[in-house]
Amino acid sequence: MALKIKENNGVFFAEGSINASTSFNFLNHLNHLIQNQQKLTLNLDSVKKIDNNGVFALYKAYKNAIVKNVDFKIIGKRSSSILKQFNVPNKS
Repeated sequence: MALKIKENNGVFFAEGSINASTSFNFLNHLNHLIQNQQKLTLNLDSVKKIDNNGVFALYKAYKNAIVKNVDFKIIGKRSSSILKQFNVPNKS
């Protein structure tokens, strides 16, 4: 399944699967957003599947946001379980 990212009122919504086939482009897109935003909120409610590649892409983007001093929030039903894998608290 393809991955789409849509924006609504400053919140970015990921839809589809974040896996080995989509994680590279997903990470590139997130890093582009991080370069151009002071604040980034990513909603994962419409993500159907996420594998280790997807979690790692989110982790790398999260670390990049910290370095760039961008407030990056991951929200949605699965956000707590993903953030636990990062060893960071859920700020949302």
